[in-house]
Amino acid sequence: MVEHDRVNTKMTGWFNATDQPLPVLGSWPKLNNSDPFVTTRILYSNASFPQWTYSELALAKIKLADDATWDAGVHIDTFASSKPPIITVEMPALRAVMNCTSRPYKTARQKPQGRYLGSASAPDYTLLEVNLTLPDICNQLDKQGTQTSPFTCSNGTMSTQWMYKPGTIGYWARSWGRIRTTMGIFGNVDAKGNPNSLTILTCIPYVETIQAKAKFNLPSFELAEPTMEEGGPETAPVAVNESTRKTFNHDSFWTLFGDRNIGGTFDDALPSVNLTGYPSPLASSDGFFQALLQGKDAIADPQSLLGPANSDKLIAAVEHLYRVIMAQALHTAQEHRISVPLVSDPSQPALPPLGVGTILDPNGRRLYQSHVATYVLASLLATLLVCAVVALGTFRPKGLVSMEPTSIAARMSMLIRYHVTSEHTMLVDEEERVVRTDIEPKVCERC
Repeated sequence: MVEHDRVNTKMTGWFNATDQPLPVLGSWPKLNNSDPFVTTRILYSNASFPQWTYSELALAKIKLADDATWDAGVHIDTFASSKPPIITVEMPALRAVMNCTSRPYKTARQKPQGRYLGSASAPDYTLLEVNLTLPDICNQLDKQGTQTSPFTCSNGTMSTQWMYKPGTIGYWARSWGRIRTTMGIFGNVDAKGNPNSLTILTCIPYVETIQAKAKFNLPSFELAEPTMEEGGPETAPVAVNESTRKTFNHDSFWTLFGDRNIGGTFDDALPSVNLTGYPSPLASSDGFFQALLQGKDAIADPQSLLGPANSDKLIAAVEHLYRVIMAQALHTAQEHRISVPLVSDPSQPALPPLGVGTILDPNGRRLYQSHVATYVLASLLATLLVCAVVALGTFRPKGLVSMEPTSIAARMSMLIRYHVTSEHTMLVDEEERVVRTDIEPKVCERC
């Protein structure tokens, strides 16, 4: 049995809850470029997630509390070649939400020239004009008075333009003006610009907090390796509690990193990759949709995402990939992670709760009984109990002994009726009622 210790933990790092402003041309957020391609390596090279991140989550930074009584030196140094102890703790994390809706379009046609949405810029691309009804966004844009985006709004109809090649396409639009809504397109288009199973997504991203139960190795606080129960699936080191979701702020990839060039939104953090021997199933796409179909957790069949009937699958796949990208963006964006003492700022909300940690130390062991042995022992005890009950109900001692075996009468009866013989035999003479020892030994009549 592995030893368990309960210890207090302390949060040392959290996140700035203030909404980052949407960038304007020439004023982009500062980036932490110490590892600009970490997301690309995670998605295409199966690289490990950096510390304090896991899959869709950017975790709080924690440590053992100052009053923790668990001594790492005693548990680790003495067993240098053994597995490290593991602490399990319920802790807060951030997770991005794409918040997408599938929108019907009114018309779609080929257009020879104009400004475009999407990241491709090769000269052999042509434009696809898609008109859809988005009155709320159009009204906001009209109030902003922006004239810099490759679309127009008129009478509640938004006209968008996308670069494409015949086949399956996938793009995210560049953010526009001061509006927090972004847009994506996915579907098939023929050589004449006629769409087939085209899906338009509009999304209003934000960030939420969520409580997660995480397992860390001690004393490094690196996430533990996934575990696998006998005959069961692999268990991840981090599991979230969906009932604890709360809105944190309205940050998005675009507010943290900005749209730095005319070639799309994700290209700075997630450039397109040339995978030798593994051609992309897309005729034209940006780095996001390439990763969706060729990166980590990729969708094997793009046809399964096409059309309005599969829009929920497309949204779920898009949201998962966006969360993985945003977890690294939240983790690396400069000045976004803050140390806990700085959270005394009254403009910042109270820190989310942090649970008590439970340490499982595989180096301190007691006698261990397997599940199989437990079942066998329980079966034997149950069998003995049944036998005892049956014997109690069916065994009848009456008639075997005529009198109480321990009484004096019973003992004398046995001495009178039977001759007890040995090398020095004492025989009872029934007539003389005396004991004689001078009689020769003889065989007992009923021995």
